[in-house]
Amino acid sequence: MAATDQKLTSTVETYFTDLQRVRASGGATGERSSYGPLANLLNAVGTALKPEVFCVQELADQGAGHPDFGLYAAKQVQRGQPREGQTPERGVVEVKAADDDAWLTAAGDQVSRYWGRYRLVLVTNTRDFVLVGEDAAGRAAKLETFRLADGADDFRRKLEKPRAFTPDERTALSTVLPAFGKATFDIHLNDRAFWRNVPAHVWLYKLGGYQVLKKRLSYRERGILDRPLRPEEVRRFTDTARRIAAILLKTS
Repeated sequence: MAATDQKLTSTVETYFTDLQRVRASGGATGERSSYGPLANLLNAVGTALKPEVFCVQELADQGAGHPDFGLYAAKQVQRGQPREGQTPERGVVEVKAADDDAWLTAAGDQVSRYWGRYRLVLVTNTRDFVLVGEDAAGRAAKLETFRLADGADDFRRKLEKPRAFTPDERTALSTVLPAFGKATFDIHLNDRAFWRNVPAHVWLYKLGGYQVLKKRLSYRERGILDRPLRPEEVRRFTDTARRIAAILLKTS
C-alpha cells in the first residue's frame, strides 16, 4: 500500500476513535458533537488532495441555507482582506445524527437547495456517506456512496471496538472523500462570465490532436465574431462539455 493510502487509512481510524471518545463522554448533543471528528477527518484527507482542500465549519448562508461545512480549495485563501461570500469550490457537507437516514436526507429538499447552489454535497450521518453531484446531463446524481455499518446500533458497537471495522471498510471510506479533490478548472469567457468547476480531464480532452473545448472557445472570441456570444452558443459549450464527460465516463 502506498504511503498516502496508509495515511488516509490511519486518518479514518482516528476518526473512529474520536467519535467513540465523544460518545463515551456522555455529554454529546447529537450531530453537532460530531463536527470536531468530521472536521479533523475532512481536513486530514484534504491535505492529501491536489489541489489541497480544507473545511470551514458553520458556513454562512449564501442563498440556500446554512450547510454544516464548506469545502474550499487552498487557492481560495485570500491575502489581505478576504473576499466575503466566496463559494466553496469543492462543495458543502450536511451532517445528521447517526440515527438519521443519510440516503433520505440526500433526496430531501434541504440537500436539493444546497445542490442547486453548490452542485456538490456530501451528506453524512457519521456512518453513511452519500456524495451528490452532477451527471452528464446536468442533473443531480449520487456519485459515490459508502456505508460503515448496517444501522446506528451496529455502528455504535463497532466504535467500541474500532478493529471491528474491516481494513476494506477503512480503505473504502478514504476513497469516497477524495472525490472532492478531483482537479477542476474555472473557464473564463471574460472578466464576468465563466464556467465553474469543469473537470480537468474534460477541459483537456483532445480529438484529432486538438483540445476540443479550448478550440471551440477560440473560434468564438469577441475579436473574431465582432460580437458577444449568444445565450444559445453558451449553452452549446455547456452541452459539449457534458457530452465529453459522458464519453469519458463510458470509456473509463
